[in-house]
Amino acid sequence: MILYCAGNMDPEILAGMATRTNAKNWLETFAHKGSRNCTEYFASFECIEHRFRVFVDSGAFTVWCGGKVKDHDAYITYAKDLLYRAVYPERVVFASLDVIPGTSDGDYPTEEEFHDAATRGWANYLKEKAAGLKTIPTLHQGDPWEFLDLMMADTDYIGISPRKVGVTLQEKVEWLNDVFLCIDAKGKLPKPGNMHNAIKTHGLGVSSPALMRTYPWFSVDSRTWLLLAGKGYFSSFDGSRIQRVPSSEWGCRADESGHTLSAIRHYRPPYRANLVYCYHEKAMRADAELNAYMTDHWQARGVDWNHD
Repeated sequence: MILYCAGNMDPEILAGMATRTNAKNWLETFAHKGSRNCTEYFASFECIEHRFRVFVDSGAFTVWCGGKVKDHDAYITYAKDLLYRAVYPERVVFASLDVIPGTSDGDYPTEEEFHDAATRGWANYLKEKAAGLKTIPTLHQGDPWEFLDLMMADTDYIGISPRKVGVTLQEKVEWLNDVFLCIDAKGKLPKPGNMHNAIKTHGLGVSSPALMRTYPWFSVDSRTWLLLAGKGYFSSFDGSRIQRVPSSEWGCRADESGHTLSAIRHYRPPYRANLVYCYHEKAMRADAELNAYMTDHWQARGVDWNHD
């Protein structure tokens, strides 16, 4: 399994922290200039020794959150140009420009709105394919099931996006169960003896270790490391999940050995960065360790994607 850290900052600082923590998988978005700068730096000859993987998001989530609608032709041009210049083009993947139904703060979409959004998203995918790009189409929770069938018949890598608002965790889990049952019914579920037929799935915004352990994803992404580190949370991997301690508890929460986190208040990193970058680096390291744990977990169950 590949866990992509989502987020951006100064490309050189981010690359330095990523290298020290072995966080080599990054999701960046076409929607933000800072994110595009990181994408281009990670894919360039300056990072040839690091062999970063980059998942480029189309910016659909930004649009859904109220951002400006993206120019599809510009996205296609950007993707083709980046692949031409990338030192490892096989380690750069692009999400298709999907259309997320509804808005982040509006009413739950109707069946017609789900169908219309899925239809437009599929048309975008076909346009990218006609332009010579191999992109990753996305099935959203609530989309008609016929679109999952279309995707499985046309490509070997698809995005799976649980609804971010308006549904309960139980509803997300029930939907994911149905998704992977449908994949299994088509003979494409990743499992022992079937890896040669298995379809790759990317869980968009799937940051829960429980969901990572439950479903045989090829990849997932999370920006939790960025959001909580910026708020002063101290992150550490405990062997099966990530523990995040808020600054308000540094001096009072003790582990089994009786140690506290009080001393971190005096820490200053020995490189060009503010103190907050210390928390970002800790969070990156925790994500990288979680990634290694999940890879081992699925390999032990016979799901081995042979990541290099």
